Amino acid sequence: MKNPHGLISLLLLVISIIFGSLVVLSKSTFLGFVYLLILVISFPVIIYSFCSKSPCRYNNCGHILPGLLTKILPKRQTKEYTKLDWIGVLIPSLIIVLYPQYWLWGNKLYLLFFWLPILIGVYDIKRCVCPKCVNNYCPLKK
Repeated sequence: MKNPHGLISLLLLVISIIFGSLVVLSKSTFLGFVYLLILVISFPVIIYSFCSKSPCRYNNCGHILPGLLTKILPKRQTKEYTKLDWIGVLIPSLIIVLYPQYWLWGNKLYLLFFWLPILIGVYDIKRCVCPKCVNNYCPLKK
């Protein structure tokens, strides 16, 4: 593996999401399953909206797994991201992190356990994954 940070950052994000899911499920089974359904829908939307347009997706994906998942999604042309692409990334991402906040807010330790891995993961992406990325259409690329 050329850059383990792509996998490390994804694992940190997944840890937070699993923790948030468990907290929501422990408070409301129904709303916990709603959140799980949101996750099942959101991840393919994010990967389709962003990753499937990246030139890295076939053999140089810094995150490894999203690149592999693009192979089973409909093919898209590598080019600049549109407003619709950004909506497909931002709205699901915001829902993923904001949905469990109601249940996390009552316990500051829960908030810390949810947000700390996300912040470390995002920092790791920006610091260690983005500089090695060859997706010139990505706005995070300097």
